[in-house]
Amino acid sequence: MAIKLLYPIIKTHENLAMQTDKAVMAFYRVPNTPITITDKGKKDKHKLTITQLIKKLTKNKSFELSLIPKDYLLEKND
Repeated sequence: MAIKLLYPIIKTHENLAMQTDKAVMAFYRVPNTPITITDKGKKDKHKLTITQLIKKLTKNKSFELSLIPKDYLLEKND
């Protein structure tokens, strides 16, 4: 016998998703940044950019960063 799990997202609009508990999540795609191991300048610049991003997010007090597949389906397909 299969267990049917409750799909957590009930509605989407652009990059926003409303969950069944009425919480809203925003999804953003961060483009891949290819950096060679020997390019110290580019690595340092990228680290600075990520640090600034996280500092801005911490002001919101409630955020989560996750790596999800780019083909992740937000809406339920019946």
